[in-house]
Amino acid sequence: MDLALAVTGAEQRADRDDIGASFWCRLPVGQAHDDDVEVADQRDVHLVRVGPVGRGDLDWDAEAASERGYVGFPASSPHVVAVGGTRLSLGAGSAWAGETVWNGDGATGGGCSVVFTAQPWQQSLSNWSGVGCGTKRAVADVAADADPYTGLAVHDTSPECEYRYEEAKVKHVLYWCTIGGTSVASPLIASTFALAGGANKVEYPAKTLYENEVKSPGSLHDVATGSNGECTKPFSETGLSGCTTAEEAKSCASKAICVAGTGYDGPTGVGTPDGIAAFKAPAAIARPTVSSVSPASGPITGGTPIKITGTGFVAGATVEVAQGSGAGPTAIPASKVVVVSPTEITATTGGPAKAGTWNLFVIDSGGTSLGNNAGDDYTYK
Repeated sequence: MDLALAVTGAEQRADRDDIGASFWCRLPVGQAHDDDVEVADQRDVHLVRVGPVGRGDLDWDAEAASERGYVGFPASSPHVVAVGGTRLSLGAGSAWAGETVWNGDGATGGGCSVVFTAQPWQQSLSNWSGVGCGTKRAVADVAADADPYTGLAVHDTSPECEYRYEEAKVKHVLYWCTIGGTSVASPLIASTFALAGGANKVEYPAKTLYENEVKSPGSLHDVATGSNGECTKPFSETGLSGCTTAEEAKSCASKAICVAGTGYDGPTGVGTPDGIAAFKAPAAIARPTVSSVSPASGPITGGTPIKITGTGFVAGATVEVAQGSGAGPTAIPASKVVVVSPTEITATTGGPAKAGTWNLFVIDSGGTSLGNNAGDDYTYK
């Protein structure tokens, strides 16, 4: 792929795109390493921003087991698109021939958030129970070629990219590097989003990828082999891991959060792009609205059965009662949530909570209901 052409085309097709990234060259063996998840940040529906703004260390080799496999912010946020890395194989005519998880001379990242709950569109994955993150968000969302041994050829006059050879007694000097890392994968994904028209007013751009994995599976290459688990053996001269997938998988209890397989997995998300179709938003799903909560109060210990009325409720919805900072990590999640119909939900309030009157939020694949509506108030007493 011509990265410059992709970025230029993306800039011409999307409003206010700001595309940038850090790169690293394949230096002599042992001098380069990148084990991070980069982030394609699309918090504004009109903005596609990519850059080295967040790191997501895999840290499978942490001394304490409780510290392994977790990712940092902002990669862990559901509001961004976390990009993993692969090793690309090409066939005749440079056609796509296959991909595996990038692991060896460098490795892609991934893991489970310790703060953010997985959105309904992620928890609805057919293999979610085997991912290994429980109810927490899993990273990555999607992937692209990142292995510097199969990456992009870049003309660079720096000494690191200088190559000298002699042919027919004539000395030649070339200045080319093959670059890789998720710092290459991220702008590739950002350019693909931009070529597809940006986020298309979707609250969570990553949601588009998960929806299209189901509705249009041919729009993504499912990367089903490899792992980004810990390997203590030396990598090969071509950058390949010295361990088998089974050996690497031991560091994450063979869960999909670090082992590739059919469907979603942590190292490569829902897969890699096959064109731009997976990045085009399906028909928009309306944001849910809350018009009433009954009863509208209960004890701070929780356990109160409630009925919520409104519009736009879809299967997989969750319910939270804010505690002063809106929906999210500080809110109190409800349990036993049942979407009775598009206009009714039943649930049981959670606890313990702070006393006071707070906004109740419904969160589903259409987004998060807006607060500050008198009908969505719930009082903990």
